[in-house]
Amino acid sequence: MQLAALAGTRVFATEAAHNAEHVEALGAEAVIDFRTEDISTRVRELTDGRGLDAVVDTIGTDSATANLQLLVHGGGLAAIAGRPDLSAVPPFGMAPSVHEIAFGAAYTVGDERARARLAGMLADLLALTAEDRLDPMLARGIALEDVPAALVELSGRGVRGKLVYVRD
Repeated sequence: MQLAALAGTRVFATEAAHNAEHVEALGAEAVIDFRTEDISTRVRELTDGRGLDAVVDTIGTDSATANLQLLVHGGGLAAIAGRPDLSAVPPFGMAPSVHEIAFGAAYTVGDERARARLAGMLADLLALTAEDRLDPMLARGIALEDVPAALVELSGRGVRGKLVYVRD
């Protein structure tokens, strides 16, 4: 969200109402409360009926599949937590562009060029962070023995920010 906002993109986010202020501070122009609002209706209102050029889905397969319906013709969906079911889209209709965000794959199936691109992206992110243009959203540092409990805590999706192992 922060990167899209830095690039000058209009950003809409789905989040519970109690987190709206935080999400707006990260660059969202509008926050849709997924608990009380119909996301599709609200997106159509915000875009004057057009739909979205792009969606980044961080929830999972069902969410990514539903988000395909929000895209304009030729729009793109980037999936972080699960691929959408493309059978939900009629063939040769809206022509979505679907992408997986799988950075680690640069090391498992990529070549040197893929790893160099990933390293370049990291360098760019670190530069933005050093310039205070990107908030790394560190929640807190944890000791090595606290890592298992932190993973459980993260799986509950209630942590705002990142838990970072800090070596003694």
